[in-house]
Amino acid sequence: MELLEALKKMPEDVAKATHKKMVPKGKILMQKGDPVQYIYVLLRGRVQISKDYLDGRHYIFATRDKQSLLGEFELLSSYDSYWSTVTCETDCELLVMPAKVFRDWLRRDTEFFFTVARIFADAVGATMTQLGNIKYISSQERFSSYLLEETRDMGKETTIRTTRRQIADEIGMSIRTLQRCIDGFTAQGYISLVHGKIHLTAEQRQRLLEDTDGEERE
Repeated sequence: MELLEALKKMPEDVAKATHKKMVPKGKILMQKGDPVQYIYVLLRGRVQISKDYLDGRHYIFATRDKQSLLGEFELLSSYDSYWSTVTCETDCELLVMPAKVFRDWLRRDTEFFFTVARIFADAVGATMTQLGNIKYISSQERFSSYLLEETRDMGKETTIRTTRRQIADEIGMSIRTLQRCIDGFTAQGYISLVHGKIHLTAEQRQRLLEDTDGEERE
């Protein structure tokens, strides 16, 4: 990976200022509004990037997997505070680097600067695509895509144990809208409810797949 190759060339003074850190699942790594003190490299695990809005909405608009940079947006955009909140979706292993050290490395190493700029551009492009999909895809299509993704590796049947709040946050809709989708999909026989949780059989999943666009996200 491009980022890992760049890290292998880390200057000695930068390496001395950098350390590894384990952060448990559910822990907030970066809080919106906090001063930008550190840049993180996600070595292992998965994080969610979210924002809270004045109308009370909590929206997860991106996820990052291993070998990702976290905090580069704020640093490259000259933000003094974190623009969004980053929460560990799984246990995570990270490299932690003071923002000033990272910025100084960028200034004196042109190759590293362009590597980070490409990573930043790719991340922004992916986020804009996701936001565009959220804007133009109907709530039913979003819910259908979510169900197909969550049950991709299912056996004969599966129960989705994620809470409604978590599902709504992940696919960018209100709980009320999500509940309408659940009610509609239940009435059409695409899903069942078992002790209040969404449940699908392999037959239901196949019918859902056939009745949508017949394709799954990569």
